[in-house]
Amino acid sequence: MKQTVILSKYEEKTFLGILEEGQLAELSFLQEEENVILGNIYIGKVKNIVQNLNAAFVEVKKDVLCFLSLKDNPEPFFTNPKKNNKVAEGDEILVQVSQMDVKTKNPMCTSKISIAGKYAAFTFQKSGIGVSSKLPKDEKVQQLREVAEKYLESHHSIVLRTNSYYAEISEVEQELAALKEELEEILKKAKTRSVYSLLRKDDSEVMKSIKALRENDEVEIVTDLKEYYDEIQCFLEKNKGRKGQELKFYQDDNLSLLSLYSLNSKIGNALKKRVWMKSGAYLVIEQTEAMVVIDVNTGKALNKKKREEHFYQVNEEAALEIARQLRLRNLSGIIIVDFIDMESQENTNKLLKVFEDALNKDRIKTTLVDITKLHLVEVTRKKTKKSLLEQYYGNWRQESLGMD
Repeated sequence: MKQTVILSKYEEKTFLGILEEGQLAELSFLQEEENVILGNIYIGKVKNIVQNLNAAFVEVKKDVLCFLSLKDNPEPFFTNPKKNNKVAEGDEILVQVSQMDVKTKNPMCTSKISIAGKYAAFTFQKSGIGVSSKLPKDEKVQQLREVAEKYLESHHSIVLRTNSYYAEISEVEQELAALKEELEEILKKAKTRSVYSLLRKDDSEVMKSIKALRENDEVEIVTDLKEYYDEIQCFLEKNKGRKGQELKFYQDDNLSLLSLYSLNSKIGNALKKRVWMKSGAYLVIEQTEAMVVIDVNTGKALNKKKREEHFYQVNEEAALEIARQLRLRNLSGIIIVDFIDMESQENTNKLLKVFEDALNKDRIKTTLVDITKLHLVEVTRKKTKKSLLEQYYGNWRQESLGMD
């Protein structure tokens, strides 16, 4: 599938959008880089312990507190002398920010330090070798596993990423050696640096998105922002093996980049509650603090003579559109979908199969959980970053743009 990555400004906000077959599939508004801490590795200070949650709050920068689960991180890397491994207030520990603040919750951090390359990721304080679920179980993957085992130690884990399958074995091995060396250097530096030290700054959001693109896929990257063009060009020049990826700098005083790809309306629609479909039916997407609720409405799509068949067709169209909207708006957590009620159980089962297949195409883990007695479909989607509304407005409310 051909992809076009657009990097530009929308109402003074920098965004990155991915078009697939001309349709906007993913959209992110980028934070100012100095405010981004996700993925960064710090020497943090334990400010307080929350016994009933078996957790601690760790300050990684002045007045920036991150939540650390002590259940999931029982043996952090202490940079101050300790007689035992019990975390206490005042301790200085090595942490990595694993999740940004979501709604009213603090950012989260982990002591399982991870650094990722194009082909693999190394993690400290975990063990074993993992393989991307998107890779087949064949001879090439077995070869990659055998190479990874040479770099595995008892306190490391290695995950082979999807791109490793499309690279030469020698390229993957070279990266594994470099990642291992970098991780060991971070652990060494941590013993000598002071609290709040930033030991490793993660890639920018732009570079994470570019690196996540599958190698050998046909990808066109277009931007009218010179600073990002230079950054991406430098990366592509260093990685000439990334075939099929073309970078263009767009300049035209008569036609903006947004107008060229009709993005003003596409982005504006992605920020609205109501989503119109080709049939004349529509979705209403409501984000709340606890969950996302999506309602399917027949709208202008009416066929009274073939009522059941008509409802199924609207629901099927809605299922495909909902799967697209979850990815486009980066909706996560608990998602409740109220499809139009149908009398036929066969049609309901067929609809759920279509919906599940569409959800499985998402690169973010998305699960169709069940259908309730009230005929509401429950879906969960892994939280990776803030929703599109939170990125744009700073919260999940969208009253200012209304319904239409």
